Amino acid sequence: MLKPHDIAAASILLLAAAGCSTQAPALRSYRYADLVRAPETGRTMFEAPFVLEFAPGDRLPVSLGFEDASFELDPAAPPLALVAKQRCFVRIDGTGSGIRVSTDPTRFDEAKTKGAFGVGFKHQPTGPELIVQVKTPQPMQP
Repeated sequence: MLKPHDIAAASILLLAAAGCSTQAPALRSYRYADLVRAPETGRTMFEAPFVLEFAPGDRLPVSLGFEDASFELDPAAPPLALVAKQRCFVRIDGTGSGIRVSTDPTRFDEAKTKGAFGVGFKHQPTGPELIVQVKTPQPMQP
């Protein structure tokens, strides 16, 4: 006859086995160039995590915002773009938990180096200059 603790142990094993056999759903994937040609196709893409594929030369516009009572950005919206240097993939987690970049669409959680963000001043011959530096994590090579 089975004892209550035997039933509990068997239940835990069954739940663990079921959890291990369940695979996470595949992330939706979009080619950035396709979204540029037909922007309406990406209207619902931010509802769940997804992957964007970039080809060398793809240009991603960057919107820079700055708010302060004592300063303003001049020009207010300078034209900026990130340009893909190589084929890469960007995973965007719909939960707001992050953006990850990789050269392999299956290896987003591995990185050679960590990312960094910094703000500071630098002396230039024309006077002090504000420096904003963004360094993304360097992905592992496939």
